[in-house]
Amino acid sequence: MKTITIGNFKGGVGKTTVTTLLAYIASEKYKKKVLLLDFDPQGNATQIMKRSYPEAVTETKTFIETLKTGKLEDSIINLSGYLSLIPADSSLANLSDIISKTDILKKRYILKNVVEKIRQNYNFDFIFIDVPPTINSDFTNNAVYASDYILMVFQTQQSAYESSLSFVNFLRDRKKESNLSFELVGAVPVLIKRNGKVDEKILTFSKKAFSDALFKNQIYQRERIKKFGAEGIKNKDMHDKKVLHMLDRIYIELVERIKFIEGDVK
Repeated sequence: MKTITIGNFKGGVGKTTVTTLLAYIASEKYKKKVLLLDFDPQGNATQIMKRSYPEAVTETKTFIETLKTGKLEDSIINLSGYLSLIPADSSLANLSDIISKTDILKKRYILKNVVEKIRQNYNFDFIFIDVPPTINSDFTNNAVYASDYILMVFQTQQSAYESSLSFVNFLRDRKKESNLSFELVGAVPVLIKRNGKVDEKILTFSKKAFSDALFKNQIYQRERIKKFGAEGIKNKDMHDKKVLHMLDRIYIELVERIKFIEGDVK
């Protein structure tokens, strides 16, 4: 079971889009058992997946209640035979109330303890975690501490690129202070405008800054990506399939990078 957080400090850079699409492709195309853990009080990933699987039963207890009771089964939604969801809503913003009552040395391990229970009781291949775009927050810290791998996404804009550099430094600091074994599996440029001068400039900077960490496969701007967010992920027409193909290449490279890090390369 691999736990992967998709993150960046800047909002609107495609984190939730990448998270939901990777979960969809891993489960639908490759028949991997996937848990999408929405750890963002905005609940955007939850809404996308509910629109993608409208027939799924979605009445569960909130994740914040699960954190209080420890009963994971009360909040897991089975969207399909291979894909499950721990949904989020605005009540998750009350995480700080739980943390305020937690020992300072343990407050960053709350989600890690949940993930460990999932490992013990479920047979997922992947857990994908979606987090809010907040700097050094309880959400980001908990997600990073709970993860095996961090996948950073960034838009080809100056502010998003600079935020990515800060995020890498943040990960470096968390690793030093925790002695945890999580790894930055790579950086994915998203929503790239073809032949855009600024985009090309930022990609050039990124190649120098991130070197081999920069994914070879990238995600280009497509109107259908916005439609997925508004109406749910579909796989019906050629526009759907073009977007899914882009994300399929990201998924394949992600798996290959994990195998390389773990020494499982044939």
